[in-house]
Amino acid sequence: MNAGTCWWHSRFQRSVWALAEFRANEPKPTRDEAVRLINGLAHFRGVQIIPGYRDFDSFSADFKPEIQSELNAWQLRDGILNQSWLRGLAGRADLGRQPGRMRKIMDDLYKYTLRGAAENFFPWVMLQLKGIDAHAALVIGMSRLPGGYTMDIVDSNYPALTYTWSYRYGDGQVRDSKYETVPYRGLQRDVTRIRKILKQYCSPSSEKSSRWPSTSLSNRGADEPFTAEELVDGIEPYLGNDASFRED
Repeated sequence: MNAGTCWWHSRFQRSVWALAEFRANEPKPTRDEAVRLINGLAHFRGVQIIPGYRDFDSFSADFKPEIQSELNAWQLRDGILNQSWLRGLAGRADLGRQPGRMRKIMDDLYKYTLRGAAENFFPWVMLQLKGIDAHAALVIGMSRLPGGYTMDIVDSNYPALTYTWSYRYGDGQVRDSKYETVPYRGLQRDVTRIRKILKQYCSPSSEKSSRWPSTSLSNRGADEPFTAEELVDGIEPYLGNDASFRED
């Protein structure tokens, strides 16, 4: 996938994990039908039934250009071009001079990951890098260790792999990562939308389409971009909204 859409790739992957249902014994979709499915996942338009495939790896192998095109469009819908808006983020890539703040971030991420395990979602994290750049990943598990944590990470650049990173109290960054970074959780609004969809879909009284469900349960229009505040929703309080965490 295009590295410039890493934020949206991780968001899309989380949507696929939650909202895609595969029916390998049915006929494969046409290209137009596949585009509609991909668009439905990116817009959170309900559970998407993907016929003719047993998993998303095989589906994406056949429709990689269509998926990338949707990620590019998603990026633009959010009002972003070339990630220039990242200049506005205040997160640091190294909190070596603020180990207490780094510990609060990791303690919070651990609690949030436990919440995700209970509520069936995986935390999305912004990986702040040196300079103005940032990356994205999904946290699929965390374990508490004496003096720190381990994190199981799916990097948007390597979506089929799982990496284990670590953190020790007193560190200013995560360890065992190819990036020198601090993880900031965010985009809880995506989770809220997914949970609403699944609550209705799993309701005994709900009407389920057998092939192309397209009901949007979000309160916003499908093509309505996120505001700047919504894009960093959940990344606070570590970007300065909480006085105890503000940059000096």
